[in-house]
Amino acid sequence: MLPAPDIKSLIQTLEFVAPQTPTEELVASIWKKVLGVEQASVNDNFFELGGHSLLATQVVSQLNSSLGLHLPLSKLFELPTVGSLSSYIDATLWTSENIENINTSDEREEFEL
Repeated sequence: MLPAPDIKSLIQTLEFVAPQTPTEELVASIWKKVLGVEQASVNDNFFELGGHSLLATQVVSQLNSSLGLHLPLSKLFELPTVGSLSSYIDATLWTSENIENINTSDEREEFEL
């Protein structure tokens, strides 16, 4: 007798949304490695894939070292999908870069009164 098909895996495969941005690709790659899964869709939930607090710590640590961030662990609990966490990271990086540009831009116009 053949084993029953794994319906959950089949549904996940059919609903797979590939990472589109470099950040999504990085997050998905780290999740795959830490969780030991073959794929991580943009809409996959870290905790539904088998993640827990100890693995979340590993994910956040790897993201922080890869991106030079200080991403709080709580963000993975608040934003548990590849897509939502990646969007937050991109926004954080964009804000950080623009603040640095503002702070390093010391060009001031001089004019006479």
